[in-house]
Amino acid sequence: MPAGPDRSPSNTRACAAASRFREVVGFSLAAACIALLLSGGCQRTPAEPPGAVSRAERGPIRLEVSVAPSKVQIGDVVTVCVSVEAPEAYAIELPDESALKEFDARRTNDPLPRPWARGRLWQRSFTFEPAAAGRLTVPVLTVRYTGPPLSSLAADEATPAATQPAATSELMTEPLEVEVLSVLKPDDNPARPRDITGTLLPPGGGWPLWQRLAVAFLVAFGLGAPLVVYLALRGAVRPPPPPVPAEVWALAELERLAGQDWFAGQRVATYYYRLTEIVRQYIERKFGLAAPEMTTEEFLVHVVRHPDAARFDPVRLRLFLEACDIVKYAAFTPGVDDARAALETARAYVRETAAAAAAKDEAA
Repeated sequence: MPAGPDRSPSNTRACAAASRFREVVGFSLAAACIALLLSGGCQRTPAEPPGAVSRAERGPIRLEVSVAPSKVQIGDVVTVCVSVEAPEAYAIELPDESALKEFDARRTNDPLPRPWARGRLWQRSFTFEPAAAGRLTVPVLTVRYTGPPLSSLAADEATPAATQPAATSELMTEPLEVEVLSVLKPDDNPARPRDITGTLLPPGGGWPLWQRLAVAFLVAFGLGAPLVVYLALRGAVRPPPPPVPAEVWALAELERLAGQDWFAGQRVATYYYRLTEIVRQYIERKFGLAAPEMTTEEFLVHVVRHPDAARFDPVRLRLFLEACDIVKYAAFTPGVDDARAALETARAYVRETAAAAAAKDEAA
């Protein structure tokens, strides 16, 4: 008796997969043809001219001034960025608009100093539009810094920087040049403007054939490959993993923080920044409070008003936050034992409030 066609589930799935593959191949070829037709009129866009940079460094203080782009046309926007890295013990005075008054520059970005690898980062940006063709020279920009002598940081590391007499010094960069091009052609005469011409067609040419084929292949692959994967894995999609609980994330981040030597290289302030950031983000994830945007006083008031987040000694929490603020904003250098005690307080806060919230959920 002759054998009938194999109608087993595995054979049926194989036939269905082959049919889907043929559909995807046809779709990819159609997309490739469309991309090949569209790429014929593509033109390369010229790359933007790079900017010019001038740097100066004195001890742990670094200054960088950048001008971008360095080649523009009349009326284009030129951006001047000033960036200073300095330790926490120094106050930085950045240049203002008067340093670029000959260009009628405007201040566009002036963020607050923030923690950085060397202590803090100060930044300020200006913009201006050249009104005449030629070469413009961005003058020397001067940054003033006030703090202990630089020699005290290297010669007497045992003496805290806060006990050294403050002094004011300057750090300057080299002038930078910007080339301003005119939109007029060499044979144009401003006194005798040209007549209005007819419709101007785009220049002929385009990409070579091999580039069009490459673009068509990439487009077809980019459109077809996800569809092939989707059709092959359809029916076997796994649900996304459950989100990590806020307390598990916070304790893991605190453990990672404890595994680094923050007292080497004067990074204690960064350690306390990260410590309070973990606690505030834990509060936001666990209880829905916008803790990262609050001041310490606002944070304490909201925590006390929230019954789940307040399952912790409020006095101990206040002392923890105030100790962190002193290190971050008053340039206070705590001891190793103080830093470890602050870390243990953060761990205890996470564990106790998480346990209280879990007990409340079980009771409900």
